[in-house]
Amino acid sequence: MVRGWIDALVVVPLIAGACVLGNPEFTPAGESEASTGTESGASASMSSTSAASGTTGASTTTAASGASASGTSGAETSGSSGVDPSASGTTTIGTSGTSTTTDATTDATTDATTTGGGLPPGTYKVEPTIATCVLLDNGYGYGGPPVCSGNADGQNGTALTGLMQIDTSVVNLDGKGRRAESYLRFDIPAEYAGMTIAAVTLYAQIADGVYDFPDGPGGILMATAAFDDASLASGPPGLGTQLAPAKGFLGGNETTSWSLPPDLVVPGQGLFLGLHPSSTNGTLYRGKTTPGAPYLELVLQ
Repeated sequence: MVRGWIDALVVVPLIAGACVLGNPEFTPAGESEASTGTESGASASMSSTSAASGTTGASTTTAASGASASGTSGAETSGSSGVDPSASGTTTIGTSGTSTTTDATTDATTDATTTGGGLPPGTYKVEPTIATCVLLDNGYGYGGPPVCSGNADGQNGTALTGLMQIDTSVVNLDGKGRRAESYLRFDIPAEYAGMTIAAVTLYAQIADGVYDFPDGPGGILMATAAFDDASLASGPPGLGTQLAPAKGFLGGNETTSWSLPPDLVVPGQGLFLGLHPSSTNGTLYRGKTTPGAPYLELVLQ
């Protein structure tokens, strides 16, 4: 009889111990919510931290360098970017308004920070900060970008707006025989520093007018002094060297290109270009705000 009581005393503590130990199949009532809440909170914190580190590292806002012709500093950056859906394997660097934000996404749409830092080699597309035109003063006054672009839109006569034009003498609408020149600015992201720029190509597309416009000779590509929106409102920039000779006749909606010296492109600085007319037969190009806007394609190694 005494042995039976002893056996009972031994069994009771063992059963109690089984309830105290961390058995995942045994959670006392009232404790489940508190304990699982702590674990899920920690998990959520880790997920949030991981997501942040995986998406912010490669997206960096850069200020455009390059002072304007009037002495003002270059436009800053803002805007969004992403992989260009029309060009597989091409990373897009976009601009909006007066700023540029880069999204250093790889060909496989993987954040560049997962590759050990820096940008991966590949083909990158840089959109323009400015792509517009002006009408030079010939006694009838200077026509800044709104005047020149408005004239081009009117000549083209379709739904496209924000066009730019080149012509030695614009006689249509309010042209008054003034010379039309186009100017393009690209703010090169500072993230490209340390990469080798192996090739640079400028692309531009003709407008879609159905009459005698918008087709014509493609123009002469020039390097120019620095400019911004404010300086173009009062006059054209100074000219540098000629980068390409006069291009031949281009048809409506045609896309044309120019190969540029890679040393023209400096990360963290602006690239300033002018497209000048070679004929009284004017040509209308799509501008910054037009579908099919000009862009730079850079091959980075």
